[in-house]
Amino acid sequence: MLYGGDGINTNGYRYNQTTSRQLDEPTQKLFKAIDNENPEAFKQALKEGADVNAFDKEGMTPLMSIVNVCAVSGDGQATLEKMAKLLIQNRSININAQSKQSVSTTRTRYDPSTQSEISEFITTSNMRKDTALHIACQVGAKDVVKILLTHPDIKTDIKNYEYKSPEDCIARGFERVIKLEFKKAQKANELLGALSSRNIYQAKRPLNQEFNPNCWKRSRNEEIETPLSLIIQSCLQGITSDNKEVLTKLLKHKELDFSQIKPIQAIEQNSWVKQIIEQAITERLTATINKKDLDDVKKLVEDNCFMSHAIVTAALRGVNNPIESITNYLNEKFPANTLQPLASTNDIPVGSEQVIQELKGELERTKAQLIEKERELDRVVRERTRGINKISQLEEDLRQEKSAQKTKINDLNSEVTRLNRIVYGRASDTVEI
Repeated sequence: MLYGGDGINTNGYRYNQTTSRQLDEPTQKLFKAIDNENPEAFKQALKEGADVNAFDKEGMTPLMSIVNVCAVSGDGQATLEKMAKLLIQNRSININAQSKQSVSTTRTRYDPSTQSEISEFITTSNMRKDTALHIACQVGAKDVVKILLTHPDIKTDIKNYEYKSPEDCIARGFERVIKLEFKKAQKANELLGALSSRNIYQAKRPLNQEFNPNCWKRSRNEEIETPLSLIIQSCLQGITSDNKEVLTKLLKHKELDFSQIKPIQAIEQNSWVKQIIEQAITERLTATINKKDLDDVKKLVEDNCFMSHAIVTAALRGVNNPIESITNYLNEKFPANTLQPLASTNDIPVGSEQVIQELKGELERTKAQLIEKERELDRVVRERTRGINKISQLEEDLRQEKSAQKTKINDLNSEVTRLNRIVYGRASDTVEI
């Protein structure tokens, strides 16, 4: 079989000269998608079962190829970074794989025709043995270093053919910023460990230092857990001043990658946790809009499962004269309805009538639940306390349940009243207890 100089045979297939085997079609597509900076083709190749640890003709894995392309890419760097995130979260990835690139060196020899010494490059049989982290440090790709260091199995002490660790290979001029990323990853892993062991007090310590909020690990059921997902679970079990502080600080961390967080249904059922999250994200979005940088707004908003029309509306109300490109982008991303785009800072909140109707529905459901609970507990009390002239534990449970439900109804009534005054200039449609 004949092969061209670029490692592609005469039938058009990519051939792996390093491992002397032909790459399967999905894997070829994966390498091609990286070369073309095509995220959709990249995702499709992964779905088709591409080998994420395969070596191409240069002795590089897909992850190493991404790092290399990042070094010379301009506008496509954000796309390549997303590819890197997808790749390192693949369960099959060997994050510490070492390259099979041949080592090149310079040799000097005497040329009789010119009667002088000439220098020439030769390829040796030695391999470079660089990891993706080595390569990222060598090219000064700080953001890629940051991404690689989030992986739970990353090793920072692997030596290449020169017996150098990744930190020993940092490009000149990038030493300070990249070494800082190593320290931030170490602190993040301390935070992750503390939250995993439910030690909230210990988790507060790294929050006052620089850390990478996007480090993660896999749970026993293979789900990805991040500091944010762990602290949300803690708050859903019961809010304390400590876990509330950790949650708020994480949500406001400028480097937090919301794309790693999946929607958590239980948040919708916990008004206190939902309020903390919405308030923190509203404040962060307001500050980002005030910077008047559309790219920063997009980075915060896209793939953020917590972002909603209500949060966007509240954030815009807190901004004086947001730039038109940001307003238009948010209008399109979070439309209220076809008739009413997002409001400016002086308009009535868009969608308030719909919110009122939803709150009224929740009020009615809560009231019905209260009535049903009263009937059930009254029945049980009657059956178990016949002839007893003292308040039983069941009666105490009934009082507590009624008190909790009434508090919830009062809170919802207050919210309906507030929104009615904004939209209609009146207070009505509350539910009597």
